[in-house]
Amino acid sequence: MFQPFALFKPKFIERLIKLNRIYVVSQHYKFTSYDIGDDIKTNIILSDYDDLGIAKGHARTLLKDKFATVIDLLNKSHVARLNQILLPSSDYRIYWSSLYNRQDLKRKLDAQYSSAIDYYLKHHIEWAEEGDKKYYKDIQLINGELFITVTLKAQSINIKFRDIAELM
Repeated sequence: MFQPFALFKPKFIERLIKLNRIYVVSQHYKFTSYDIGDDIKTNIILSDYDDLGIAKGHARTLLKDKFATVIDLLNKSHVARLNQILLPSSDYRIYWSSLYNRQDLKRKLDAQYSSAIDYYLKHHIEWAEEGDKKYYKDIQLINGELFITVTLKAQSINIKFRDIAELM
């Protein structure tokens, strides 16, 4: 199974602070209908922001998620807790919702998931415009989730990547 996000490492904390992306939203990360890995760890994904208001807005969309919180990387107690859950012995596996190499990720998704995207579009989407079905695909992150944006002429839809991955 293709995993689009990297594991979050303690060294990323300093990098985020240097980039002034000091607000991090945590949330439960359920990639597909089963959890990632062979062990029984809880998967968490972190999204970084430079604006507290945007981070809080993201966190407000996660009201039912018991792992949702805003972490301030300038708050020593927040960083201490984050470092604690990053330990290999913790009950958590932490991912970072960051796209390191957008073009490389797009190539991998095209290579591995084109047929699943075509199937999804054929069975779940009714385009208003008929005719030539040549569409353009892009990727984007929305509140810690990877979406594939499909555009056909003037119409665009966002599809959760995990919905496509579950078709495989």
